[in-house]
Amino acid sequence: MLRTYQRQALATGRLMFYPCINHGPMSHRDNGPEKRTPAPCGTTAEADTANSEHNSREMEWFLAQLFTFLAFALDMAMFITTPIYILVLITLWKNRNEETLKHAFFKLMISVGIADVGTILNIFFTIRLAEWGWAPQIFIWLGGMSSRIANTCKSFFGTSQSLGVLVVALNRYTAFMIPLRHQK
Repeated sequence: MLRTYQRQALATGRLMFYPCINHGPMSHRDNGPEKRTPAPCGTTAEADTANSEHNSREMEWFLAQLFTFLAFALDMAMFITTPIYILVLITLWKNRNEETLKHAFFKLMISVGIADVGTILNIFFTIRLAEWGWAPQIFIWLGGMSSRIANTCKSFFGTSQSLGVLVVALNRYTAFMIPLRHQK
């Protein structure tokens, strides 16, 4: 059997054991340039394409892992800082009659803070619980209403945040541009 392969290799000029050997531009002349024997393994366009596909799959996997980690880290930061934020809002509310906290700016900051906390709670109770698969019976019971509730709350609190920031910006603008009339 080995001699048969050796005879074929000598007759054709190709080694039968190494199918990835480049036989040069003169091999398979009758097949045309697109049918020529490929270059050595790892140097063809197909091998480069396979390597780039492999590299892109590795990059996609790495980016997916990175974004999952970042999302988890940001969620943990949100959960840790939300009670602190609520305590700051409660402190501002309880001390709203003091001389330094009587101004409209602090009242506006309380309203923006309430919208922020509403957004955080909406993210946790509607989006993250469903994403993580916690309490699936709630989402099964609500059915399609759960996504409507999440989107409605997201729109409401997002609009409240945007309008609150706009009003705070106008307040700060008037405090800077017209300081004497702003005190009245």
